[in-house]
Amino acid sequence: MFRIAMLTSPFHSLVALITLFSSGIARSAPRERDVWDSMVDDGQRYGYVHTVVTRLPDGNFLFDVETRLLMEFLGEKHDMSSRTEYVVTKEYRLVRTEMTGMRTSGPVRASGKVVDGKLILSTEQAGVEQNRTVDLPEEAIAGVCLDDWLRDQPPDTQTARVLMIEDQSFDLVQNTLTCDRRDASGSEWSFRLGGQFGRGRRSYDANGNLRELVHEVPHVRMQRCPAEQARDVEYVTLGGRDALMFPMDKNIIAPDRLTHLSIQLSWKDVSFEELDLEDGRQSIVEASDEDGSRRALVTIKTPDLRGCDALFPVTGGHHESALSETMFIKPHDKAIVATARRIVEGKRTALEAVKAISEFVHGHIEPTVILETLSGPEVLESKVGKCAEYATLFASLARSVGIPTRMVLGERMVSGFWIGHGWNEAFVGRWVTVDANFNEVGASFGLLKLMHSDSLLGTQTVRWTIGDSLEISIVDFDLQPSSLNNKYTTGIKDHTYTNVDLACRVTTPGKTWSIEDLSQPGHVTVRFKTSDNAGVEATFVGFPVPPGTKPGAFFAARTAQIRNHLSDVELEENEAYDINGAEGVLVRHRGTATVESRKLTILLTEIFLAQGSHGYLFQFSSAAEAHARGIEDFKELVAGFEYLGVDGGEGAADTTSMRGDG
Repeated sequence: MFRIAMLTSPFHSLVALITLFSSGIARSAPRERDVWDSMVDDGQRYGYVHTVVTRLPDGNFLFDVETRLLMEFLGEKHDMSSRTEYVVTKEYRLVRTEMTGMRTSGPVRASGKVVDGKLILSTEQAGVEQNRTVDLPEEAIAGVCLDDWLRDQPPDTQTARVLMIEDQSFDLVQNTLTCDRRDASGSEWSFRLGGQFGRGRRSYDANGNLRELVHEVPHVRMQRCPAEQARDVEYVTLGGRDALMFPMDKNIIAPDRLTHLSIQLSWKDVSFEELDLEDGRQSIVEASDEDGSRRALVTIKTPDLRGCDALFPVTGGHHESALSETMFIKPHDKAIVATARRIVEGKRTALEAVKAISEFVHGHIEPTVILETLSGPEVLESKVGKCAEYATLFASLARSVGIPTRMVLGERMVSGFWIGHGWNEAFVGRWVTVDANFNEVGASFGLLKLMHSDSLLGTQTVRWTIGDSLEISIVDFDLQPSSLNNKYTTGIKDHTYTNVDLACRVTTPGKTWSIEDLSQPGHVTVRFKTSDNAGVEATFVGFPVPPGTKPGAFFAARTAQIRNHLSDVELEENEAYDINGAEGVLVRHRGTATVESRKLTILLTEIFLAQGSHGYLFQFSSAAEAHARGIEDFKELVAGFEYLGVDGGEGAADTTSMRGDG
């Protein structure tokens, strides 16, 4: 199944340089050519790389590289493209480069010129301009010349050492190319891209022309093909294991009242040594490793935060790497430094500063689906991103004021699913969990940690390797009884529906309304109808969400679900809509449905509310001509929603055990 890196694509680069060391000496120059390579997933073409190489009058060579990728994620379609020019010498050395492109976060550009052995770079992404100088070894060659260089090597070459300047950071990373097969039909080379993006292979025909390029980490396949085939692309859908998304086998309707959680993990292809399954919240109870099949039973509990009284900047210990600058974490950026100092002003301990930075990041970013990853300064400027952007901005700000910070890869419990997620750990005298996405510091039963690293890229080999085999099963859990049990009872009474676990109730506008509870274990669904207006039928759905969830975060996921039921879906309205103190958003979609062989235009109005660790959805759908007649009745029903207050439970002594059911 297809995988695409939501961090940086190996083909969507600003520029890539590769330095190769071997006993051979290049005997030729770049070959003039016009070739197409198609990105393929299970036979579906979803992107291409078009490369044209021409000789210039001054004897140098121009590589004109055009890329395009079509991807759909959570119902949103993304058309990403770039055009890059590389001018190189006949010895494959870079002279200059220019790139323009469009990513999901907006336009990008890059330009670079080699002067006296230094690459002078200027880049812009997400509205942030950056300039940098990279010292280049004399033997450095442009990465687009790799196929030419390999073709020119002596026939007995077996191994080439590779030093690569990565696409956005231009950091030098040593790698290895190894010839695995060479015969009359061609050759095949395996390669390792250091500790960042793993490994893959390149296959060539007898004339040294590339036939196929396969990246194993992340999983991307490119094949040489005619132009007509390469241009025939369609959107590929990301989901399921692509996003490390797994349905929960037991639904926990009130995760905010958890006091204990046991989870069974099983996987292959990743060793225990590559993972970090224990932290202040999470510990391994049992573990096994038999013939490459690995299992671990882990428990999650409330962490002990004693000893979290370190002052900042943190001194002593071995935290240099957790304070350093990386491709995406930029603690020395002027805007980052100024912002961080303003946030932590007046704070004494590192924990106080961490809480302040988390709160800032949580409020600063608008949840947005983007497939690339932005650096800390770019997130600060653009104010958009997914979990990776929350984590990189938090790490940039925290490291800038001397608080060691790590990047964490794992799973987040969200509305009946485990979803691949990234967050932070900060050292405040001991390491504590920080998920700025939901402004959680310290305790969280909703996070299942897999591993940590000092850099975001350091988590990616595990991220793209473990997904194919990972299985997650909830063994048992304990819930505190709700403190609302003494005041309310779940169910329907008169014209009011009450749910204690979800800490809410809905009272209908009058006696003409009926209420039908359609709930199943772990899934709350209630239908409301009014006899005064036969066209009005509303549905209420309640579900757990991480504390601090913004209602807008529901929007992208719901759009994908709507497109599964309606065609020609268009967004008509998206606005803030609060009810009785609960923060919310109203979203209206227009689409087409086929009913009894007739096509009907459907309007779907939904109101999302979030309060505490609970999410609520009100839904009204009807034919377009009937929608106007019922929308006011629908809004009047929603106005009867009440949040019953924060449910902190009644204390650990009264804990009720919930084993084997949800």
